[in-house]
Amino acid sequence: PNRGEVCVTVTTLNGEYCKIIIKDTGIGILASEIPHIFTPLYRGEKSRNRKTGGNGLGLSIAKQIIDQHRGVIKVYSNNGRGTIFEIVLPIETTS
Repeated sequence: PNRGEVCVTVTTLNGEYCKIIIKDTGIGILASEIPHIFTPLYRGEKSRNRKTGGNGLGLSIAKQIIDQHRGVIKVYSNNGRGTIFEIVLPIETTS
């Protein structure tokens, strides 16, 4: 919505993991849609289309990248109140 916000925070967990939280004040995601949002070409709400809502590739690509780095992504959302994406990635060190 107008004057909406996106907040990104990054923290470490025990020096072994990096936790990234992306929180917005957008329209949210219906609970019934969440199991499908990482599917390539999936677009949630029927009101979204290529002109207003993208191609349905962004979250599937993000999930593939996170999976390849042995990470985890979780989604929490309230329809009409915003969404939180929580990503945890291992911190890889070189010796």
